[in-house]
Order: sequence, then C-alpha cells, then structure tokens
Amino acid sequence: MMLNSPTSSRQAKDWKCWFNERESSKFINRSAKANLFETFDAKKSPAECTQLLLQHEETVFLYKQNVGASRLNIFHHIISIGGTVYSPTKVFAAIERVSKYTLGIITPDMVALTQLLVTKENKVPNKDEFFKIASRSDALNIVSNGSNSAFCPRNFIPIPPFLLDTIDKTIEEDEGDPSHMLVNIINEIIDFDDLDFENNQEKAKSLCMDLLNWLFLVIKKKIYSIPTIGCSHRKMRDNFRSLEATTFGCPVASSPNLISPTVDFSQLKTPLELIATSQASTQEVLSKLTEMHTKTSEITTKSFRKFPPQYQHMMLIASSIGNVVPTEINEEAHKFFSSPDRVQSQLFLNSKLYSVNI
Repeated sequence: MMLNSPTSSRQAKDWKCWFNERESSKFINRSAKANLFETFDAKKSPAECTQLLLQHEETVFLYKQNVGASRLNIFHHIISIGGTVYSPTKVFAAIERVSKYTLGIITPDMVALTQLLVTKENKVPNKDEFFKIASRSDALNIVSNGSNSAFCPRNFIPIPPFLLDTIDKTIEEDEGDPSHMLVNIINEIIDFDDLDFENNQEKAKSLCMDLLNWLFLVIKKKIYSIPTIGCSHRKMRDNFRSLEATTFGCPVASSPNLISPTVDFSQLKTPLELIATSQASTQEVLSKLTEMHTKTSEITTKSFRKFPPQYQHMMLIASSIGNVVPTEINEEAHKFFSSPDRVQSQLFLNSKLYSVNI
C-alpha cells in the first residue's frame, strides 16, 4: 500500500492538526459517526478488518497497550509490506501517537488486534447511566443495569475526530488511564452537542455509545491488550519518514550524516527502542526523559549522572558487549553524552546504529 500525501497543500504543524484539517474529519463529525463505528464492528471478519485498517489512513484508532495496567494508546497510518510470492511474509507497521515527530513506529500483533470478541454477550450500561458519570470513581464503579446490552467489541476502536485532542491529552497527562479517559470523553461529548447544535446533524451522545461501551469493557478487563514491538523494517521506516517530510515540510535524512537542523529530541525514542533490552521499560523511561528535556531550556550541559537511574542503567546495558553490565560507561558512550547539542547527539547515535545494521 502506498502512503498518500495530505489532501491540503497547507503543511500541518503536527499530526493532530493534520487529522483535524481533513475533509473526512469534518464529514464524520457532522454526519457519519455511526458509520465510523459500524465499519469496524464485529460483523467483519479479521481479514476484512485488516483491509479496512489499511484503507483508513485518515482515521486514528484506540487500543489497549501491552504495558502497565489497562493503559490505552493510539495508532494511525497502518501499512503493510509483503504477502507476495517472492516475499510471502506480511509485515505491518503504524505510527504511534500524534505529535509532530512520531514517538514511535510500531508493529502490532495483527491477529490479536483484529480478532473477534464474541464468546458471550457483554453487559454494558445504557446511555443515561453513562452520562451520570462525573468522576473517575463513578467510572470505576459503574455497573450495567440496562437492557440493551448486546455489545460485541474488537480489541481496538476508531476515534471520532472531535475526540482526538481529548484522548491524546488523556494519554499524555493520565498515562492512558481508561477511567480518566471515559470521564473526559463524556464531558467532551456533552460540550460537542451543546456547542455545535446548529451544525451537528446527529447527536454524539447517541452515536458514540460504541466508544463508551468499549471503554467500559476496558475498565472491566474484557478487552485484550495488543502486543507491539518497535518496527525494525527499514523500508517501512523510510516510508514513514518520507510521509513526515511531506506532511511537515522537514528534510528527510538520507544517511546517518544528514539530519535536519530542526530535529526534535523525541526522535531519539525510536532508535533507542531497538537497542533496549526491555520494550516496556524503554517506552516508559524514554517518555519521561523526553518530557524532562522538553520542559528545560538547558541543552548545552550533558552529564551522565543527571539522567534518571533507570535510563543510566539502560544505557549501560546498551553500551555493553558482554553479559556483564558495566559500572561505568565506555568511551563511545562518553562521546554521546558530551555532545554539544541535540543534533550532534542524534548524528552520533544514528551512525552507531547504522554501523551495526539496525
């Protein structure tokens, strides 16, 4: 599948703006919320669902991560390579989150993602019960007393465009906690119906019930987590970087020695995922590290001991060539941490990754 360029000639400042500016987003917000959920419902086979995911590059999806307790995350622009006579293995990859520079390019377990969860009917609250929720405690303690309770979910669900900002903010501030997300989404739906009464042809309260039902089942641990790994397929990564360049107008790095001078420090997360020993700890630690560097204006001083202990330990493991974890960083690691700025540290790290064919 080829990645399409944005339909607008104007370059977006980040992925959230790109999605919000799509004509498809405006159409769904106005009159196609129900169709959005029906497109990926349990009536579709896993094979049909996979093809629909590949076709909907202007849609963002919510899923339960295989990290932490019921932690939610989002992905979009899923693509595949392979499935041919000469390359029979089919590989999938998608962009994680919606910042300007992708926080990760992931390969999800497509079998787990698209499987049907119809072993039994799931009891879910009715609309009135959902819209009485006003706090996280209410969300955690809600029970189903409704009669319309035949909801058959998948392990992911599409996100109506008007809820993307709220969902991304909840992932950022509340680590994707489903109870916080349910409360925030309910409040946003109420505001959407109130503020957009004249332009909105359909009421979000009624037509976003699938999303509320899905979040309820996540809270009740009825939705499975989706295993993911960092994508190591070079061609797919190059495709995503080209898409990023087209979308945001940033140069594409064609070699480890050609890096955009406006490179964002959060780009370090993806290559570091490939050399870390634990995917779960890497995602959490590097997210905290990225946040720490974003909030500070001091980028000229680099000290290994100023990094969080978990990150120090991870770098020591990454710089080791044997089975014993060193107590001191090696000479090359010293060079990395003494780099004068972010660009030089990115150049140094990429050159090392390319030298070992990562």
